[in-house]
Amino acid sequence: MASQGSNSARLTQLVQAPMNPTFDDSSSQDLDQHLKQLAIAAQQQSPKSRERQRALARLINAIQRW
Repeated sequence: MASQGSNSARLTQLVQAPMNPTFDDSSSQDLDQHLKQLAIAAQQQSPKSRERQRALARLINAIQRW
């Protein structure tokens, strides 16, 4: 299991990567797009709803797999 600091560093890299003008790794861009879609899906659900919790769980799982 990865440490909390390691997970935080990976998430920071993911968030910052699209801002880097030399960043052109298509698989990472696909991942970025997928994570954005998952985040939007979660935001569209009512706060504290079961559906939002499930959507957030999918987002977190995708981040952890990365």
